[in-house]
Amino acid sequence: MIFTNKVTGAGDFTSFWETKTDSEILKTNFRNDNPEALPQLLAALPEGAEVPELEFEYDTRQSTVGMVRCRHCKKNAANHNIGFVLRYQDGSRILVGKNCGEKQYGQAFTYRANHFRAAIKRSELLRRKLGLMTVRKELVAALDEIKAYEGWMIYRDSKRSFWQGMHHILDLINTAVLKRDGVLTVESTFRDTEAEALVWTRTRKVSAPIYRTISTNIGVLAGREFFRGGESPERIIPALTQRMINAAFSIDEKDRNYDLEVLFRAMEGIVTEMREQAHRIGVMKEALSEANMITLGRWLKAEQQGNYRVKDGKFYRHDGAGNVVFHRHAVYGTANRQNPVECDLPPPFAPVPDALIEQVANLIRYTVDSADVGGNKSGT
Repeated sequence: MIFTNKVTGAGDFTSFWETKTDSEILKTNFRNDNPEALPQLLAALPEGAEVPELEFEYDTRQSTVGMVRCRHCKKNAANHNIGFVLRYQDGSRILVGKNCGEKQYGQAFTYRANHFRAAIKRSELLRRKLGLMTVRKELVAALDEIKAYEGWMIYRDSKRSFWQGMHHILDLINTAVLKRDGVLTVESTFRDTEAEALVWTRTRKVSAPIYRTISTNIGVLAGREFFRGGESPERIIPALTQRMINAAFSIDEKDRNYDLEVLFRAMEGIVTEMREQAHRIGVMKEALSEANMITLGRWLKAEQQGNYRVKDGKFYRHDGAGNVVFHRHAVYGTANRQNPVECDLPPPFAPVPDALIEQVANLIRYTVDSADVGGNKSGT
């Protein structure tokens, strides 16, 4: 344990927390939200120039003790909630408000406080590392369940069916999705005889025919993201789960704070990507819902693309009598009986595994408590 009583410059003092090993830091409890219950708490400041060491931080708002008194403030009553327990070499302690330490001790306190915070950060990273190593078996099991979720394959099959059966209208849909934010409109042109008459009234000259275009709103296409391109979740999810497993088992080799922080950020990023893929399942259900397909069919009819209906789990174009229409053969121009103008709507399937994804998020944040590794009450 290193304490320095006399401070003359930055090189003349050393924080106690600099001398701690990872094993000692891992076992240290840095908080005490009931500081007035600690032994050897001084009622007045001791004489001398010793700069005490930061032992605990506290926030009495997290307990029921209320405000406590800072020994450096002139007030005799309790006057703050947030501060530090400072400990002298003889084991005695004082309480100092969060703003008073630097005012009273200057650079020496700032130096010690920085190393105190660094020790807390190191402890958090080490405890999170141990926590992740503890729950890897549960993490792998949850990732396997996510990977096996049937919705990923249903998404792939449904999108493939739509793209193959409705390829003739993809350009129209892309225009609606990309340029009009899913608003389905039909434009029509008409001759404006009233405008022509107005021109004649004012000029007594016959004008060229005047035409105008109006847009009729048919509805809004739900689940617009589904109709855009992009790789299917059934290919993305296995890659994400494997990346998560690789990260979890690579942590044994990580020791520096920087490396651990980078790894944990990467794992959090994987969870975010998993949530995005789960969101796409909900988007698909919206896009291929019966109501949305009926709206799409009305719009396609208005665009003179034929008659469409939803029936028996399919969305298809019919000839007016209910018979499925077939795509034309690219070479011969005849109906291709192997390629009907239809797509399969997704069958009922299990809900998106949001709970499993949140379980993964919680597992990668699991942190062992200092008591679980033989922690003590104080680092000094």
